[in-house]
Amino acid sequence: MRRSAFYCRAVVAITTLAIIFLNTLVANTANAQLSNYTRSVLSAQSYTNISGATVINSNAGLSTGMSNNADDGVVLINLPFSFTFNGTAYTQVTMCTNGWIAMGNATSVVALNGRTPTAFFSNQAPYNVIAAWYGDGNANYISPGIGSLAHGSAGTDVYAFEWRNVSAQDNLSSATNTINFKIVIYGPASNSPGRIEILYGVQSGVSSGIRAVGLKNATGGSGNFINALDGTFTSTTTTSTWPGNGAGYRFDILTPCTGTPSLGQPNAFQFNVCPGNAANISFNGSATLTSGINYQWQKSANGSNGWQSVGAGAGANSAAYTSAP
Repeated sequence: MRRSAFYCRAVVAITTLAIIFLNTLVANTANAQLSNYTRSVLSAQSYTNISGATVINSNAGLSTGMSNNADDGVVLINLPFSFTFNGTAYTQVTMCTNGWIAMGNATSVVALNGRTPTAFFSNQAPYNVIAAWYGDGNANYISPGIGSLAHGSAGTDVYAFEWRNVSAQDNLSSATNTINFKIVIYGPASNSPGRIEILYGVQSGVSSGIRAVGLKNATGGSGNFINALDGTFTSTTTTSTWPGNGAGYRFDILTPCTGTPSLGQPNAFQFNVCPGNAANISFNGSATLTSGINYQWQKSANGSNGWQSVGAGAGANSAAYTSAP
């Protein structure tokens, strides 16, 4: 009976068994694509107003820029800490009546772009945006005079930006159709540095108009935003449905893997297997793998080149592998 020989090795790979280490963060390119952030969909969150906030309920409280009113207005806010967004630190944030904030001074943004949801997905300003409900909103403080923008501390090195009882109708103010939502950012001394939260509160009446939700970097365009609605970098999906009280999205910065895990040794390097039989391969002193790291068994006909990940068999991504007969 003729035996066939094959050689095995195991690669330890990040996120996906010769020892190869792959870092899926690819830090240099990921920064441009916002891939450094993980997205989580939130539910059943407790929504509360910012205590002791600075409240803006008149045009006088706005900064010069855009249309300087409740329909298309902005306010430039100095942060009490330096907040790092997509790798760059900022000490100022621009808050807009149209449901978004931008890092730095974005008061010169054209009003049309500031209220048009499709602009969020484009390579046009505003840039470095966190969009909670990006669209043609109204702060609702002129008439009926029940709405406001608010911002202030929400914990240790945590800052929040809130839209209180703003209009739920596209462009128009409303006494009966209102919504509440906020954006929360976490500074370097907080328990989750760099975290971003978009949180939704109570809605009254009905809402109208389409809205964009997510993060946009300094470049804009496809691949340069995260659509919070589906977690992709290219989808331009928008929504007209209010997410609901307690719903939201969270973005955390991925922590790059560090160090080199100790792989251990396969119980043999060369395996001679008779046709119709399987080889059982495992490790001596196998590594203890942490989150985001697993095995990938590979095979080669000569043990020096032509390595390929195994397909058939059982355990291709575990510490023990049984080849297919």
